Amino acid sequence: MQDQASKSSDSASRVFNISVSSDCMRVLLTCRTNDIDAAAVVEEIKQEMTRLNIRAKFNEEALANFLKQSKEKGEDLNDFVLAKGIPSMPSIDGKLEWQGDYFKEGYYIDPETKRIDFHRKVGDPTIEEGQLIVKVFKSKRGTDGIDVYGRAMKVPIPKTVTVNPGNNVVWDEEAQGYRAKKSGRVRFKGVTLHVDDTYVAREGINTNTGNVKHLGSVVVNGDIDSEFAIEASGNIEVRGLIYASDIICGGNLIAKEGINENPSKTVDVKGDILAKYIMNANIKCEGQVIANKEVFQSDVKCRGEVHCEKGRMVGGEIMATKGIFVGEVGSKGDAKTLLIAGIDYSVKVALETNTKKIEDLKLQIKKLKPIYVKLKGMRQFLKPEQAEAMTELEFQLNDSETEIVELDKQNKELRKEYYSNKEARIVIYEMAYPGTILRVFDSQYIIENALKGPIVAGLDPVTAEIFLTSELKDME
Repeated sequence: MQDQASKSSDSASRVFNISVSSDCMRVLLTCRTNDIDAAAVVEEIKQEMTRLNIRAKFNEEALANFLKQSKEKGEDLNDFVLAKGIPSMPSIDGKLEWQGDYFKEGYYIDPETKRIDFHRKVGDPTIEEGQLIVKVFKSKRGTDGIDVYGRAMKVPIPKTVTVNPGNNVVWDEEAQGYRAKKSGRVRFKGVTLHVDDTYVAREGINTNTGNVKHLGSVVVNGDIDSEFAIEASGNIEVRGLIYASDIICGGNLIAKEGINENPSKTVDVKGDILAKYIMNANIKCEGQVIANKEVFQSDVKCRGEVHCEKGRMVGGEIMATKGIFVGEVGSKGDAKTLLIAGIDYSVKVALETNTKKIEDLKLQIKKLKPIYVKLKGMRQFLKPEQAEAMTELEFQLNDSETEIVELDKQNKELRKEYYSNKEARIVIYEMAYPGTILRVFDSQYIIENALKGPIVAGLDPVTAEIFLTSELKDME
């Protein structure tokens, strides 16, 4: 300990020494105890502390008794704590404990190549309904202390935090924090916390935004640049162009300036699609697809209707469960264009998947059953591990047979749904060029010579062949 006040009288200095700790919070006593008068020494200590302006008090009687005991034991005192100041209680700053990396900056770095992926940001501002966004820890004012000289030991005023609830944010008293009233995107502006159910990309989707994932609707005031991805549980409205990008949309997709994709990318939409034009796209849509001007060299699978009455369809494959309506189809250059109506692509895929699974299970049964039969015939001679293997085979065979029955049941219902759209129509209002193939359900018609519209293609319920007519009255 450093002596900050070690002066003492000539007589007292030969017996004791008083010092003060460097933080001025303790009075330390060093004292020789042989041949002392404890009461006299205590009085001298008291006087010395007064002379040194030390205001901290000590228990005189207790010190006298302790000196007597030390004298009897033949022990001196070294840095004995004679008196103490009153310590301060530090203030506690307020703080926010965010429950996710909502505002983290920077881009993902591949751990192996160390390359920066400017399409992926490390922060994730998305949040689900009811999820805790942030815990708020309020500031707490501390208490001042007093040192051994009687001086106040001031504590600093704590830092405070302020969070006001904005859109779709509610206070949770038990959690002492704010929760999301809706799924969306966390935004903290000034001191106000919001959960935006609509995310607005003011300058498009690009390196500034990175890939976007949002639990809600998205409005893009610009283009979606190539190689970026956007996923939203609600609607997506793009006021510019959609370039080669992967899109997952839980609602409707509006592409005001069009979709200029790449076949390697996919657009998956649960609702409807409305676009100025669609080019080189790979689209799956649960609702309707409406293209104002053109569908060019695209693969479109739609569970509703596809409309391009004032435009044309050139190249690619358009499959719509409920029907296709187009102004012009194909081109003078005989571009191969396939229009398919009356088939639900999702049901078709489910049927094909189930059928393949049934075939695989039957093949497995065919391989395993002879082995099981052989083991069963030798049951009394089997070793324990062989008996266990036989039991496992029996369970496996039973499970496979049960699964086949269930898959057959599913297929029966799927086929009902599959055959329920036979009345779908393909309507061509202006012109159909050679190279165009019209398919309704499982029957098709190849256009070998240019045909002027209107043309309505449907499935004859008697012959199950495609018929062509120019009558539009049934379509109005």
